[in-house]
Amino acid sequence: MVVADKTGYRYINSVSSGDGDKPEVDRMQLRSLLLDSLPAGAVQWGYSVRSVTKNGDGKIALQLEGPTGTLTELFDLVVGADGAWSKVRPLLTDTKPHYSSVSGFDLTIRDVDSKQPEVGKLVGRGSFLAISKAKGLIAQRNGDNSIRVYANFRCPETWLAQTGVDFANENMTKEFLSREFHDFAPPLKDLFLKADPDIVARSMYMLPVDHAWEHVEGLTLLGDAAHLMTPFAGKGVNLAMLDALEISNAVATAADGGDLDKNMREYEQKMFERSHKCMEQTWHNLELFFMEDSP
Repeated sequence: MVVADKTGYRYINSVSSGDGDKPEVDRMQLRSLLLDSLPAGAVQWGYSVRSVTKNGDGKIALQLEGPTGTLTELFDLVVGADGAWSKVRPLLTDTKPHYSSVSGFDLTIRDVDSKQPEVGKLVGRGSFLAISKAKGLIAQRNGDNSIRVYANFRCPETWLAQTGVDFANENMTKEFLSREFHDFAPPLKDLFLKADPDIVARSMYMLPVDHAWEHVEGLTLLGDAAHLMTPFAGKGVNLAMLDALEISNAVATAADGGDLDKNMREYEQKMFERSHKCMEQTWHNLELFFMEDSP
């Protein structure tokens, strides 16, 4: 990992030996690995949740919209793994995500070593961060010979919408980024100038770092639905995977005669404890990365 300032001066330049205790895998590869392990038809694609309600008998009713129309199914347990704007979360808490103070753009440079070798050399085999004056360019090497780039800055929530820039237009977006990062060294600006046309503007939201809820039988949350945070500690996906593992163990234990509700209470307490630590670390990193008086 490299941490630099806007001139490219490197304050941290660490190279992993590859035998540490923090292995990495690309998300799409991990997704394929997990999906390929399931029986055919285990995942039903093309459905969206219209509503979630709790019946008087304690059952949870999911109304789904899918290829065959609208249907309603009843469940003993519903796990909200439906992200930042979860439809399950309102049944547990009135808390909603709030703006984190950071917005930016997601960019990709594909086939980087053959098409943009200088950018590939700059980023190296891991992550590269160039941060200065509440702005940052963060790049990460992926296993498919692409580099993901995040151009972020601290700004009001509505600022991107008020710029008048058509962010669906590649040239206008790159011109906008060139203005915002005008004092960054030219090799650093190549991280967005050499990027592919598919650029996504994004405002980042988060839940309070102490987010929790009173237990409700038959309902729980995992991942971003439970502990939405910005990506500045790299903890979100790992937490979500651990959440899913613990929930699956809780359900399997209940199927063997255990108490499902007791198991879910225990899951939530452990999840709250670890997620609060990670959310606090993430917020600390955001404050550190985007200081107005950084070099």
